[in-house]
This record gives sequence, structure tokens and C-alpha cells, in this order.
Amino acid sequence: HSNSSLRRKFIATLQSSRSVLQRHESSMLVVPMDKRIPKIRIKTNVGYDKLVKKRLLVVIDGWDLESSCPRGHFVKIIGEVGHLETEISCLLIEHGIALASFSPNALSCLPSVTDGRWNIPEEEIEKRRDLRNSVIFSVDPPGC
Repeated sequence: HSNSSLRRKFIATLQSSRSVLQRHESSMLVVPMDKRIPKIRIKTNVGYDKLVKKRLLVVIDGWDLESSCPRGHFVKIIGEVGHLETEISCLLIEHGIALASFSPNALSCLPSVTDGRWNIPEEEIEKRRDLRNSVIFSVDPPGC
């Protein structure tokens, strides 16, 4: 699909099926993480056993008038359901947060690192109030 890069991608999980017949069909129902989105019928040549208990990236291609579910296609497997890295990746994808690497130009602005760790210079600690042992959080408005 040439427009698939413009379409919103959804994280979904294969609806479990007890039917052996349904497990061998190329069309499967997936349940999006976002509860506001209906189940999506995807077509794929990837077997049921490779997709079950996995978080999947899917795209909705359309919604036929006679169908109760939109139709879409499978893009890729994100990872195992319940694994921390998978779930974090899914949340970031669902909310449109990209994790691209920083450019060399951006990295060149950082202070030098020794032994794989950056340490706060002692003179900097002396100039500031030390809040490292305090619980602090901020709430940014949308768009920040």
C-alpha cells in the first residue's frame, strides 16, 4: 500500500481462537490495545502460531459496509505480550513517540564520558541545591 505510511498504526493482539480451523485461515481478528478501536480483521501469510501471544503492529486499510470490523494488514511483531520492553515499545508507538538515535551533531554537544558514565563535576554540585534524593516529577502540557 502506497498510503500505508500515512495511515495510523495500531498495536494489537491476536484474538485467541480455540478452533483449529480458524488457526489455519489467512484472515484473523486482532484486538487493539486502544479500547476505543474495534477489532480489526487482518490478512497475513504468517501462521497463527507465530502471532499468538505477541504484540503486533497493524494498519487499518478500510471498512466494508457489510462488515462489523475494519480490515487491515499486519506490519510486524513488536514482541511477546507481557514483556517489559515490548510493552514500553507498544506504549511509545501508540502515542507516536519516536525513539530515533540522536544525530552525531546532537551527540557532539554532550560532555565527555569516562568509564561509560558521566559524573557531575564536584564544582557543579557545590553551586546547586542537591535534590537527587528527593522524589520530583513534572507534568508538561500537551505538545511539550
